[in-house]
Parts: sequence; structure tokens; C-alpha cells
Amino acid sequence: MPASGKAHYAWKGDAARTETKRARAQRMYQLGPCDSCGKPATDRHHRDDDTGNNAPENIGILCRRCHMLEDGRLDAFKQVAAANAAKLRARAPRPCRVCNAPSRVLSKGRCHNCAVYWWRTGEERTADRRGPVRGSGNHNAKLSEADVVAIRSAAAGGESASETAARYGIRRGAVWAIVTRKTWRHVP
Repeated sequence: MPASGKAHYAWKGDAARTETKRARAQRMYQLGPCDSCGKPATDRHHRDDDTGNNAPENIGILCRRCHMLEDGRLDAFKQVAAANAAKLRARAPRPCRVCNAPSRVLSKGRCHNCAVYWWRTGEERTADRRGPVRGSGNHNAKLSEADVVAIRSAAAGGESASETAARYGIRRGAVWAIVTRKTWRHVP
């Protein structure tokens, strides 16, 4: 079995790098519940900030939040997050260069919708391609606006969804979505 620890030929002791000293602590101390709050622990905390001091009384087993609180990093993190949020709130939305819609997040001057269209098709949206094509103008539509009005009136007249679905060649769920106005909302 190869030598390990102080018997290893490359042992550097206190001259080792900080990462190496932390790795020693990880091998020496198993994680369990957090010493402060009892949640599952994720970190080993060196109480005297000397990563080479791996004595049991110097090591605390802590969860990430308690470790950041102990080191004072949690308050600094919250301050930076609050400052970034304030910057985002203060920044006025800019118009999209394609559709002029105000947007905080722009990709090469495009709002989200214009950018997605550009990524998918490789071309810019134009005035005739400003969003989803509704109703019978959609190439996948099986129904027309007149069919939707007829389906709603049939449901109001007491016809079952199964009969209506069979008559129009659609699913019962599609009939339900039309009657409850989950789909085809633009049709009165």
C-alpha cells in the first residue's frame, strides 16, 4: 500500500496550498447535521481562519448559509444582490428595434419574442409576423370561427361534448377548451 499523509514522499506539511489543506479537512471530518441550525451540512469551517489547523476544536460542520453567516459573506452577498436589484429597477426599458415594444432584456436590440423568432427562422419579424396567427389563419387549425360559434351554441343547447367532438373530428378536451374559452378567446 502506498504511503499517505506525512509518510508520503511529496508531503509538504504547512507549506501546502490552501486547497490542499481544505482537502485534508474534508478527508478527516465527515459531514452531518449543521452545528448551528441542524440542517444537512455542506461545509467544514476553520474557526481561526487557518486552513492548516485541522484540530477537532477548530473545525465546525456547517450548512452553506450558516458558513456564509459565520464568515460575514451573507451580509455582503445580500448587499450586492440589493444593489443589483436596484440597478435593474432604475433602468428604463428600451424599445425593441424590430417591434418597438419596451423591454428590459434585449438580445442584439431585439425583445424576447423578436429574438426567439430570429433564432428559430433566421429572419426578422415583420409587420405581418408580429405574434401568433390566431383562428383559421393558423395553418394547423381544423376549425373556422363559424365552427367555434356553432360549438359554443351547441354546448349551450345541451349537446354533449362527445357528440360535438365526433361531428367536428376533434377531441372532447378541445370542445371543453373552446366552450370554457381557454382557446379561441378572440371569437365572441
